[in-house]
Amino acid sequence: MANWALLSLISFVTGDGFLIEAKTDVQCHLWLRYSKNYPEIHKIPVLVRGITIKQDVRFCHDVYHDNEQFQSGDTLTHTFLKESWPCDELRYYYFWGTIAGQYSPSNTAIFDDKRVCPPPSPEQIDGYAGISAHMMTISVNNLHAETFITTQAYYLNRILVRLNRVDFHAGNLACEIHPTIGGQPSAAVIRSKTIPINSIPVDPTVFWGEFIFSPGAIIHPGVLYCIVLRSDHPGGGGAPYGRYDSFLAPPSGHRFFSPDAGGNWTSLPGVYIYHYLYGVPQPQL
Repeated sequence: MANWALLSLISFVTGDGFLIEAKTDVQCHLWLRYSKNYPEIHKIPVLVRGITIKQDVRFCHDVYHDNEQFQSGDTLTHTFLKESWPCDELRYYYFWGTIAGQYSPSNTAIFDDKRVCPPPSPEQIDGYAGISAHMMTISVNNLHAETFITTQAYYLNRILVRLNRVDFHAGNLACEIHPTIGGQPSAAVIRSKTIPINSIPVDPTVFWGEFIFSPGAIIHPGVLYCIVLRSDHPGGGGAPYGRYDSFLAPPSGHRFFSPDAGGNWTSLPGVYIYHYLYGVPQPQL
């Protein structure tokens, strides 16, 4: 049987609980086992030729709940969203798991978290909205992205993007959160949320499409991320549009365009997507 080891564990405060992120040394699939009760402690005798030479201490939960990680398959990062967590409630938990579908004897120490209320309020992380607004077609091939960076950690769970459309289309528009490589969007997707294109009003003066992520994304300070807009529309008439501007002083972000579904990205300095990012600020990590 294969083994794994826990390398790091961080709890992020959400609006109604915690997002717990564990990292391991090898790819595995984890479950978080928690209880509201303090772990039971018992001793198991260690026998050598029928003689008890010592007693090993064991800890266990007699009443518990198991929660599977958010990611599918075996991974190095394991995310657990624990919400509807009552104020001032203390919970005890540890991790167990499988490797390639087979039970692993490895587990962890017992940790605890207590939700302190009131939780920190969500706040605006990043955003930009100019005076004049130009339109950009968002389709299967035409992707648009803008980078952002923060000075503290956030639990990012809401993005607003100014949108419009000119015709009927029954597809979907996606807003994604990506890491970056060399300052440009990478192919990896941290979180993705779609909305129906037909939920966007036809040619509005102002419409902010809302994308709610559950679970939200863990945003680490000093790390460059980006939002990416894509749709399943083939392009041309009826495609959804995002809005951008180049009139006001630039924000901290940088805009990119891909004409081939993210295969290649072109830098577009001096133009910025109308957007707002919101998240829950985190204690110093």
